[in-house]
Amino acid sequence: MQIEHCQRLRELAIALPEVIEAHRVVGNEYYILKAVLPSMQHLEAMMERFLQLGAVEVSIVLSTVVADKAIQHQS
Repeated sequence: MQIEHCQRLRELAIALPEVIEAHRVVGNEYYILKAVLPSMQHLEAMMERFLQLGAVEVSIVLSTVVADKAIQHQS
């Protein structure tokens, strides 16, 4: 992903209220976004906006096994 596209992706993620988390990562993907959307139509519209910046892959969470788990500090 080009640096210009990274900047545009960050700006778009910040501007969209549906995006509640955005993480720059190492690996096959460059960014992982967490969005809350009311319908598949909204998902499609959001994907179309991000597709202007490059390839988009979508995963849908079916259930959450662990969330907001606190890290245990060792004494």
